Amino acid sequence: MAASMSLLFQDTPRHLTLNAARTQWNKIKASKSGFQKFNTASNTVFFQEEESEPAPDFTRLHPFYAPGLVAGTSAPINPIAVTQIVKADENLDDNSPKRLILKSEQQFTVNAHQFALPDGNVHSVYPAQGMTAEASILPHIVLNDLDLPWQRSVASQNAETDPSRDRVPWLALLCFTADELLLTSDELCSTAPKSIFSKKLNQSSTLSLKLQVGDILSLNAEKNVKHCVPSDADPNTAAEFILITPEVFNNYFSLPPINGTPVPQSKPDITMFKYLAHSRAVNTENITYSPAEDDGVVGVIVAPRTGPWNITSPTQIFVHLVSLDRVNTIAPWPTPNEGHVALCSLYSWTYQCLPPGSRGIADTLQGLVMEKSVLSASHLIYEPLLGGKRSTQEKLVGQRLKDGFTMTKYRAQIGEETVGFFRGPLTPTIVPHPLNPAFEQQSTSSTDLQILDRNLGIMDVTYSSAWQLGRTLGLDDRAFCLALGRLRTAIYSEASVVARNPSSGGSQDQKKVLAESLRKSLSALESLAGDTDLSTSATRRWNRSESGDEPKDTSLSAGVRREFSKIVDETALKMAQGRDGEGFYNEMNAPKSADWAVVLKWVLDRMFLVGIPAHYLIIDPSYLPNESFRFFFIDQNWIDAMIDGALSLGNHIDQDNDVVRSAIKKAIAAYLDMEDPVLGYKPQRPKFGFLLRSDIVSQFPDLKIDAPFTPSSAKAPLLRQENIDSTTLFVLFDRLPGSPELGKVTLTQPSHQQHFVAASHVGPDPHPKEGEAAKNVFKVKHKSVFMVKDKSAEGLRKPCGPDVEWWEGTTYENPVFNFSTRMLYMSNYAQHLWQNLKDNMESSKFDSEVANAAMVAIQLSNPVYQVAIDFVTEDRSYFFSTRETESQTTTGLTMRNATKQNELSTPLIDSRVRNTAANITATLPRPSSPLHYRSVLYARPSEEDSLKSLSPEGLAFDGDHSGLSPMTLSGPSPASKPIFEYKIYPVTATYPGGIISKDTEVPTQSGIVQDLVFSIVLPAPQRTVGAFSVKELRVIIPYGSMKMKNRTSLFTSYEGHGPVMLSNLRFNVIATYQKEDEQDFMYLRILPRKVNGAVSITHISEMSILLPEVSINEYTDPGVFVECTIEEYLDIRKAPFRTSVPIFLDTTPKPA
Repeated sequence: MAASMSLLFQDTPRHLTLNAARTQWNKIKASKSGFQKFNTASNTVFFQEEESEPAPDFTRLHPFYAPGLVAGTSAPINPIAVTQIVKADENLDDNSPKRLILKSEQQFTVNAHQFALPDGNVHSVYPAQGMTAEASILPHIVLNDLDLPWQRSVASQNAETDPSRDRVPWLALLCFTADELLLTSDELCSTAPKSIFSKKLNQSSTLSLKLQVGDILSLNAEKNVKHCVPSDADPNTAAEFILITPEVFNNYFSLPPINGTPVPQSKPDITMFKYLAHSRAVNTENITYSPAEDDGVVGVIVAPRTGPWNITSPTQIFVHLVSLDRVNTIAPWPTPNEGHVALCSLYSWTYQCLPPGSRGIADTLQGLVMEKSVLSASHLIYEPLLGGKRSTQEKLVGQRLKDGFTMTKYRAQIGEETVGFFRGPLTPTIVPHPLNPAFEQQSTSSTDLQILDRNLGIMDVTYSSAWQLGRTLGLDDRAFCLALGRLRTAIYSEASVVARNPSSGGSQDQKKVLAESLRKSLSALESLAGDTDLSTSATRRWNRSESGDEPKDTSLSAGVRREFSKIVDETALKMAQGRDGEGFYNEMNAPKSADWAVVLKWVLDRMFLVGIPAHYLIIDPSYLPNESFRFFFIDQNWIDAMIDGALSLGNHIDQDNDVVRSAIKKAIAAYLDMEDPVLGYKPQRPKFGFLLRSDIVSQFPDLKIDAPFTPSSAKAPLLRQENIDSTTLFVLFDRLPGSPELGKVTLTQPSHQQHFVAASHVGPDPHPKEGEAAKNVFKVKHKSVFMVKDKSAEGLRKPCGPDVEWWEGTTYENPVFNFSTRMLYMSNYAQHLWQNLKDNMESSKFDSEVANAAMVAIQLSNPVYQVAIDFVTEDRSYFFSTRETESQTTTGLTMRNATKQNELSTPLIDSRVRNTAANITATLPRPSSPLHYRSVLYARPSEEDSLKSLSPEGLAFDGDHSGLSPMTLSGPSPASKPIFEYKIYPVTATYPGGIISKDTEVPTQSGIVQDLVFSIVLPAPQRTVGAFSVKELRVIIPYGSMKMKNRTSLFTSYEGHGPVMLSNLRFNVIATYQKEDEQDFMYLRILPRKVNGAVSITHISEMSILLPEVSINEYTDPGVFVECTIEEYLDIRKAPFRTSVPIFLDTTPKPA
């Protein structure tokens, strides 16, 4: 199985490559050894295990996965009875009186999680935390423990139609809006008349309360809070609870009406949740972060409620995984419409529901196709510099940008600080390897790896920095350092012994060699007293002579040294062999040298860019903007320089000619260039890859990448696939795009993260009759459901029966959707689906006698989307040549915003969408010309960073990239200073009923902590008023107790995570605290990151900051505000410019 095999090397980012090699290795070894497996039932010989997971691209669903023993709230008794019959004579009948019957019974209870989930059990959720989704989406959660939803018994078997096909889970996923969960400040306060608890509480970001079970059990009848916590529960158990309104509770647990008439019931109904939990087996092939690594089976729970569709702006939805344990015991029913109902929340998150017409997943994928390019600066920056009327220097600047360079600080040997060109291992074009015949392959200090731009006198420190990075990474790894030192010693010692052996031709007599070496040693020691390098002052004692003389190494004579240089390569090759004698050590076999295995693993990890700091991979944030697809090639010269720097460690003998290091590198190169005799192919190493930065990665972290070999091969199609952060996917290949082996790369939504929708359309009718208002409609397009294997794509996608519509305001005998509560009537919905399948599908393909959760899950599943990048073109030089492509228009785009002008360096040749298969296919744009061994200039634009940022109020602070501007301004200083615009407001302030406070007022009665935005904007006209630079900007906020007379404080104490810059990375913000005249102040100091401590105003568009989690003092008097002081420290004078900015407080009581 792919999942179980992946456990072998799961601790390394190279596990995809190693797993493929291990699979092929075991297969070949088994066939050579004649090992076979037999089916004992049929005596049939076979080599592969019976398929235990679905085929690729298929998923197997089960209505439930119940454990052998279940737990329950009332500690159910589980008896084990054992009966033994003892007979003196085996011929006696069992009913003979001459027998002894022994019986024993043991009773026990099962302990299972009740108020919290097991650690690490949540694999993923959709929509992801903080992400957006359309109103029709039904949130869901994926659990690694496949039987967790059914580990506790919450309903009797009588409540289940067919216990073999359905089972009520003890977990349910419920969705809420803020007004359904938000408590008033009086209810949260411990002393107010309407307080619920005896201690002051604050609701979390998902509006839950962190309590102990005893807090719920101690509530008396006056508090009017219904709950289902068992009385014998441990009162000290920590748990989270949500308090919901009785109206919402009744809506969730009511039976569906019949012909518009409510059905009588005596208690809350939880049986409908059996249709909302199922388990699914996932094929984990090509899924890096696959769930349930042992067998690829997960548990999935779906919510029965959609988001609101009658909104005009994004609305926050709160999703809670709650316990159904004893919920059906809450009485009376229906719950009176006053007070609250407490439910235990085991996991929660939030997402934003989008209004109709918003950008969805298909639009996001379409945008990625349109925004794909190579990893370099935007063509909007470098193309103006390559124009015909530009100077030679400007064209060199543009070419450097196009080739993926940036600029960095560089200190020359004379101590002068200047700039240098810099680029990491990821390039937009193929770089020749080696760079040129004269390029140094081995260095002792990295300075000889620097390349001077003779046109402009600027140094390219790309490979020098790579060498220093390799040395630093090597020093940081203790195991590698020790292994490399021992390996060097072993190679040197063994090669020295062989070189001194007379049989090698290095000398005539071992004794003569020893005598000669002793004589030279004595001569060398005598010469030390007169050595000018050692007799000078201590400041020069470490200076080395540049005369090129051989170092005073007396261990080897000249003749032996010549032999040593020949033999050391052979010695290193011997160390690189496997213990079995079948060739090189390849991480599948046993190594001859354990130290070689450590060094080789470290080197291969670095070749796969493991452990390389992010700022070396993405050298400028603007190269990888949000919602972008960036392809790159790997500069093998950069990799060589980095590895050379690491292997330079431990050299204590040869200062100018490190032959041992050279031998190690030759042995590694020989291993990489030789086909493995067992695997049948050379070791794979990266040459090409892509970076995907998008919210899609957050929503679907297990994106499946398909890049099959053509023709097929046992090699790993992907060398590395890793989410290097929550929104960025990093993928490496060992072959170039457009080659016969790599024609297309496909990104597919993983089956276990396939999201769910309530219907094909829910909300206002998109096509109302002329002259009539649009009515809300619930449309269902029936899908085929197979209970047997049918790998026919046409059969799987074939509709099953006619589409059905339910309209708001129309009475139905068995309605499936409640338009007012936005909830599915799951029992009616499941019964309708089952009846449709029975009427329209062949019994040989669907033979279920009852509706079940697996059937419902297939119907609710949204289509799987794919992004396909086609590399195949008529001209293979497409990826490497400098020929410009004639402008062509994109055709066949049917999704929204398809005609939007893209910002790629060259137009897309083809970009099309096939809606029937939900595929998006496009070709890769042409990158720039290959980088040759030449020097060109690249200067980063001095305007605001091109990485765009969006403030919470929706204002985009975008830099101006119209051209390059000088780093400093000349001319007289004006009489006036630049005028900043200041504004302080909360990110959001939501009250029950959807009331939103004014964006300039901070609510004091909300009962929840506030995130405050300090908006600091410098308008464009103010950026040119003079040669000003900002040295520091301070925001001074008074804080302290509300009881201080004649003083208004924003908060009593601050316990948040601290201030952060919203977007301007030229600055950093720190918080300090001071006391002046018995008043406490918080200082938010905005400081430049530059060494000289000042940033020109020409580079500043905004300096906004966010202060999260502020507990605002609860003032009640109207018109209260807090006076905040701003101090601007500019470079023209030491004293600051001061201004006051009021923070207005909204003291309006929160609605009940």
